[in-house]
Amino acid sequence: MGVIVQALILIIVGMPLAFYFIVRWLFFPQAIMLEDVRAGEGLKRSGDLVSGSWWRVAGIVLLITMISLALTVFLRFAVFPGVPGGFGGIGLASPPSIVSVAATSVVDALTLPLVVSVETLLFFDLRWRRTVAAVAPA
Repeated sequence: MGVIVQALILIIVGMPLAFYFIVRWLFFPQAIMLEDVRAGEGLKRSGDLVSGSWWRVAGIVLLITMISLALTVFLRFAVFPGVPGGFGGIGLASPPSIVSVAATSVVDALTLPLVVSVETLLFFDLRWRRTVAAVAPA
């Protein structure tokens, strides 16, 4: 019983906390590559950019992630569902596994640049907003 309670506490507390830090440190790669900072400074810079805009950043990231996953989910569950060679839900085809994996991999490879581009544009937007806020007269 104690293990179950501890697991539930970990899930209830850990998942929101993990999501908070994922959004807070989302721009870690952009900070390292575009501002030429080290890892620790990149985490701090990402956190500084996101502070005050956490909900906005979380919403944009969730929206773009849902859009990018829509095609993959459609392929995986509507077009290629079920056991290979068998019948599956509303699927149009049940090809061998390799065809299903190849098709979803191609879609993922096409949507990943969209996600990264939106994240990078959001990074530039947050950086610009911080610069304008620092320069603007009070």
